[in-house]
Amino acid sequence: MKNLFLFAISLSFLVACEEPVEIEIEGGESQLIVDAFLNDLPQEQVISLAQSKEFFDKNQQVPVLNADVKVTNSDGTVFQFLDANQDGLYTWSGGTIIEEGKTYNLTISYNGELYTSEELANPVAPIDSLVIGPQDDQFGGGADADTGAYQIELFARDLSGREDYNWIRSYRNDTLNTDAGSINAVEEAGSVGSDGTLFIPPVRFFRLNDFGRPYEFGETVKVQIWSINRNTFLFLNQVSNQINNGGLFAVPPSNVRTNIESSSQEISKQAVGYFSVSMVSEVEKVIQ
Repeated sequence: MKNLFLFAISLSFLVACEEPVEIEIEGGESQLIVDAFLNDLPQEQVISLAQSKEFFDKNQQVPVLNADVKVTNSDGTVFQFLDANQDGLYTWSGGTIIEEGKTYNLTISYNGELYTSEELANPVAPIDSLVIGPQDDQFGGGADADTGAYQIELFARDLSGREDYNWIRSYRNDTLNTDAGSINAVEEAGSVGSDGTLFIPPVRFFRLNDFGRPYEFGETVKVQIWSINRNTFLFLNQVSNQINNGGLFAVPPSNVRTNIESSSQEISKQAVGYFSVSMVSEVEKVIQ
């Protein structure tokens, strides 16, 4: 009992003496951020450049201006990206860039440094169909179509005979789903040894539906599959882990991988972010 009594006194002392402690965190070096996910869709292609900021800085990121941004394919064709609006968004609007089987090199000249990256455009799994039906409580519990609550399910088959990585993206009324748990990057059809098979339910169904906010009658739904490579797959999963890092088993934040190389060895002149090229298959439907 004596030991227990002393322990209780110790706890009371610690609680009584609790005071807020302010810790000053030394700011890190600002680095170039590259957001360059290009695809074969007939639309404007964008490469975003900005400067990184401190973790607790609430100001907007500063766009990087006056950089020279080029993408060169394995045929030697050069695509010059221009920042016409001086907002750090470098664009190409001259037609389709990405073609299956070609390699693409990104070069960014900025502030006396050269940043480079190289990626291959892999083939993409075709989409068979997008099935829309009344929401059924996720596990077949049943719901009346008159409620106006709908769910979607994607049917596609992984390409057989090769190692594939896929990034499944969904849109509601032309707005990309960017919720914390929405990154849906999968190896093959979503499980080990699933080469050439249908995408499994977790990636074709559960990750495409927000059961707290079901789709509604009249809404437009679009689902895309982007072909990516293994390193991009690992990058997206690492980003997802950092975004959803919380709760009892949270781990210290860590730097996310990058495939942008710098000509300098100085930390302040390194880059973060990613360059990727993708072929895309997509399907779009109006719920009616």
